[in-house]
Amino acid sequence: MPIEWLPSPEDPEAYPVALLFVHGACHGGWCWQENFVPYFRHHHFRAHAFSLRGHGARKDTESVRWCSTNDYLQDLDEAVQRSGSRVILVGHSMGARLAQLYVARHPEAVKALILLAPPPPFGIVPSVARLFWRMPLAMLGNHLGLTWRYVSKREATARRAFFRPSIDAARLRRYIDAMGDEAAWAYFQMFSPLLPWEWRAKCPTLVIGGRKDQIFSAWELRCTKRTAKATGAAIRFAPHDLMLDESWERPAKIMVWWLKRKVLKAEGSDDGLARR
Repeated sequence: MPIEWLPSPEDPEAYPVALLFVHGACHGGWCWQENFVPYFRHHHFRAHAFSLRGHGARKDTESVRWCSTNDYLQDLDEAVQRSGSRVILVGHSMGARLAQLYVARHPEAVKALILLAPPPPFGIVPSVARLFWRMPLAMLGNHLGLTWRYVSKREATARRAFFRPSIDAARLRRYIDAMGDEAAWAYFQMFSPLLPWEWRAKCPTLVIGGRKDQIFSAWELRCTKRTAKATGAAIRFAPHDLMLDESWERPAKIMVWWLKRKVLKAEGSDDGLARR
């Protein structure tokens, strides 16, 4: 099944290595296009985005209910192949978990890993329990209906789960309209913990989260950082959707700094990573 592919335009000044953005549950490649993709292209990175099956432009035409993690990993592998080189994977939320699983299976294909608001390595049971406490009717509807629309398609619950309370109503409505459902099977697979060789990538890793994230707590972010032996940062006042928040430039700046100092510079020009 072909993915929705959102490639970076040609830039003769770009670094040879490419960034590949992997969206999270209910989102699509569109969530990177507003802020992160233009920002990284401005800094001469080839920045590609894509949408998993049944997301993005296909959210209303393809059912995702019984898609599995393996289905999504096939989509991610297609995106990596289209990128044409070893990539730096940038995964958000569920996309971060997919990125970790992909690196464990294909370490030769990934140069570095950036995890934004990632699920903790021990699974999402505590996170789901907190969401049940904070929005019980919406979460009950999700689980009984095998859907995530009771959270992603309603203003009150989407605001609480993904964004800061002060988000502009028009922006919130635009994001909700772009969101879709999520696969029940892939969601339930996230209840299980990662295996030791899955939570610790054999490549440089950066972990960034928001201190006001209502899905994954600051403590869970620290657990992810420690188990991955990663560099980490927590953005003050930032919610779950770091790339769409008004403070989006803060994690983006950290990412650029880390990539240039810890990945590109460390590899050096012998690996073709010095910008031409």
